[in-house]
Amino acid sequence: MENNDKTPCNEHVKCMELLELILDGEAKDGEKDYYFAHIEQCMPCYRAHNLESAIRTVLRNNVDKKEVPADLVHCIKSKIRETV
Repeated sequence: MENNDKTPCNEHVKCMELLELILDGEAKDGEKDYYFAHIEQCMPCYRAHNLESAIRTVLRNNVDKKEVPADLVHCIKSKIRETV
């Protein structure tokens, strides 16, 4: 059944989880196959995929990567060890 713009996706939560895995490069082949077949039929999920991909592209291209000071890294790691 094809899903148009006005029909909510019954699998929205699952699709959003798969979208994150795919964009993070962590999805398995079967998950990718399912997801891409789904977005061919589901316009809301297709649009979500395009939007999230575009946002990540903009962030990747426009956010400056800055080195974190070593003392800050050490402080954060120490605090994490304290909570474990």
